[in-house]
Amino acid sequence: MKVITEHVFSNLICKVSENYPNCNIYSHWKTAYKKYITPINCVLYAAFGVLLAKNISQICSVFNIEEVNIQLFFCLVLIAVVSLITLTILHESIHLLILPHKIKTAVIVYKFPFSISVEHCVWLRKSQKLFVLISPVLLISFFVIPFFIFHHYLLGCWLVVLNISLAWSDIFSFFYILKNIPRRALMFGNFYQCQR
Repeated sequence: MKVITEHVFSNLICKVSENYPNCNIYSHWKTAYKKYITPINCVLYAAFGVLLAKNISQICSVFNIEEVNIQLFFCLVLIAVVSLITLTILHESIHLLILPHKIKTAVIVYKFPFSISVEHCVWLRKSQKLFVLISPVLLISFFVIPFFIFHHYLLGCWLVVLNISLAWSDIFSFFYILKNIPRRALMFGNFYQCQR
């Protein structure tokens, strides 16, 4: 498995279009993605901010902080950064491992300043592509359930918000592909070709 830049991966995708002249591209989803995803993420974080403000005394007691001060702010920032990095690694690992027979064809795509994604450099059936896209959000959501069962609502809500905000592009792509790409299509990056 290789680590490559987004530019290298884009060039690889372009070569696919040259080698498969009958394949189609689905790129207009990016416009809709930018139009809807940023506002949805803002609403998610605002909702969590309200929840956080209502439970500030509970957070202070967890970290033995007697009053709301700069120490609490740094604790919250540290928690946010650590949980974001951990969930990103877990999310991308699920993308990688969910198709074990395709691991050798996977690459890690790095985008500056800090963005990583796992891509499979092989034609996938539509069902495989959908499975790869939706698996991280479903599996991570499943593991968040115990936090709610054992009454750790704040932590559970934080993980749900992070999970969904990290997975919005996957969720959006999942529904876009489900609705717009033919059932028997093979997919590579943002290209697809119909099987006969």
